[in-house]
Amino acid sequence: MENLKQKLIELAFEEIEKKEFGTTEQFLEIHEIEKENNISKIANIIINKNDAQIFFNVKDEDFYFIIYYDLEQIPVITGTSSEPKYEISLRAISENLSDKELMKFSKLRPIKNWNIGDVRKSGNSFYKFSSLIFKPNQEPDFFENKLNAALDFFESDKDGILKLSENSYSTLQIFTTFHNGNTLLDGIFISKENLKRISDLKLNIEFEGFAKGNFYKN
Repeated sequence: MENLKQKLIELAFEEIEKKEFGTTEQFLEIHEIEKENNISKIANIIINKNDAQIFFNVKDEDFYFIIYYDLEQIPVITGTSSEPKYEISLRAISENLSDKELMKFSKLRPIKNWNIGDVRKSGNSFYKFSSLIFKPNQEPDFFENKLNAALDFFESDKDGILKLSENSYSTLQIFTTFHNGNTLLDGIFISKENLKRISDLKLNIEFEGFAKGNFYKN
């Protein structure tokens, strides 16, 4: 596996340097790959049975540059493109219960919480509600994979999440940062199976998206 991973990285660095694909040339005309110690910064590597993908950080942006591979025989790059950043979180809010009381409903631990009366970051006002925020699977990945991982995480304490949703306003928040290269933005597909899983957890769904970055030159 490590040898395969190293081969994929070598091919990726070569593609970034030589720009064999028109999509690579197009993208690198308007954006730069973020570097660390003068080396292109890899955000994630996904290796499946017959294919693989490498996500690269883009300088000063939240979306990614991605390289696709076919692994059926020898590793071969099959394409490149920009890829949105998907953030999926569960937010529970209450105007009556404290954050500590909300945390008692589930064994899952939030990444962020605050209580009624806490000072907001701006320092100019106070929270009028308590809140918990859970955000599993923060690595770059495709939307369906991230949604499945998030639902797996919440279902690992289904009874607790149900108690939380029954005692707070609980919402599955889906935040997407697209690359606005040609104003054509990807859609989001949720299967009926995953819609049922969300419904079974008694969660609302909220979508929010931003288009950022530079336009393609041609």
